[in-house]
Amino acid sequence: MGEVRVIHLAGKAAQRSFLGCRSDDIVILSTAAERVFNCETYDPKRLRETKSLGVTRGAVGWDIITANAVAGQRPWSRHSPEIPARHPLWARADLR
Repeated sequence: MGEVRVIHLAGKAAQRSFLGCRSDDIVILSTAAERVFNCETYDPKRLRETKSLGVTRGAVGWDIITANAVAGQRPWSRHSPEIPARHPLWARADLR
């Protein structure tokens, strides 16, 4: 791999004028993705799902660990479609 590039595009104009990325780049967008990029891309919607990112260089490309992967889904993280509005853990309290 060549030079490491993490690219932040702030605003719609920056996204529209961006010429593209390499497959091993990471692009962070401050607005919703308006097109598909040829690299790992994080827009506000995806970052809400993943939470914070830990990024390190791996043997082949990037190793990306998300806060959700480490902490798991929490009852208060209901933005995810897999989590019902009334989380089952709330109904299964064991009061022995």
